[in-house]
Amino acid sequence: MADNNRIRQQDIADILGLSVSQVSRALNNKGDVAPRTREKIQKLAKSLGYTPDIIAKSLRLKQTRSIGIIQFDVCNPFFATVIKGVDDVAQKHSYGILVSNTYVNGDRQEQIIKNMIARGVDGLLVSPSDPYNVCKSLMMQSNIPVVFFGNCPTDCEGHCIVGDDLEGGYLATKFLLDKGYRKLIYIGAGKNMVYSAKRAEGFRKAVIERGLPYDDDMIHNVGTTMEAGYVYMKDLLRKNIDIDGIFVSNDVLSYGCLRALHEGGVRVPGDIGIIGYDEADVNEIINPRLTCIEQPKYEIAVAAAELLLKLIESDEKIEPKTQFFKPRLIVRDSA
Repeated sequence: MADNNRIRQQDIADILGLSVSQVSRALNNKGDVAPRTREKIQKLAKSLGYTPDIIAKSLRLKQTRSIGIIQFDVCNPFFATVIKGVDDVAQKHSYGILVSNTYVNGDRQEQIIKNMIARGVDGLLVSPSDPYNVCKSLMMQSNIPVVFFGNCPTDCEGHCIVGDDLEGGYLATKFLLDKGYRKLIYIGAGKNMVYSAKRAEGFRKAVIERGLPYDDDMIHNVGTTMEAGYVYMKDLLRKNIDIDGIFVSNDVLSYGCLRALHEGGVRVPGDIGIIGYDEADVNEIINPRLTCIEQPKYEIAVAAAELLLKLIESDEKIEPKTQFFKPRLIVRDSA
């Protein structure tokens, strides 16, 4: 047997007095191997602890059976659910996943993309933190399939899987208005975050539709983290800005805002109503429980992964398009 104690197909063939090709066909359930011989080979392989040599197979097929996931914040529950959905699909098709985070850093994002391609991933799932440049450069330079998700510009010519963020922004703002809140602001993630800009567009649409005055000063782009929400809300409270309703572009930002409001003695929803976006399990147990817009994160991830595998494995030409998933309102206590 091999010196490193790894069981090879050659070892099984030597023990049974068979050819390596027979062993290979039996272990892969292919070819014309007699049932009794196939059973004997598979039984011995199991007893010896044989596992396929993925690296050797990858070199032979020029395929690593791995896909890369590039996202901008692993701490956000949205991406935790995305990873689960992608991994479920990948495991079903015997693929592995590599995950990396850009932390909304353009240079880091570019290096991660290069590293993923250098590692030989068969395809990429990308939620770009700099979507306008990344979509174009990846479409032009990459020789592997790419599917964008979560943060895709409307003019991206690639394959995109996203939530309907404009509709979600509209639903959130309409809910606040229907509940009697009138002095509204939107706290968003930043200008490079297309999903946040779309939710702001939905906010604007609902305000104008209700016949209320709209001003761009109602839009506050602060970042993507809990700390960003906390610091910005503390600053707003110090400035004593007259507001009674807040729509926040993601739940993580909302948690920071809620903390600042609580520390400032502001009653939620008595003094200010707040609605978040994405939906995480913790929304049910924080106080007050967070009203939010849920986007189908798992379904988005599964759709993106299945499309990517289809692009990898199929010779069929698939025309790029953007696929939208509908959000829904979940009413709790914060508004």
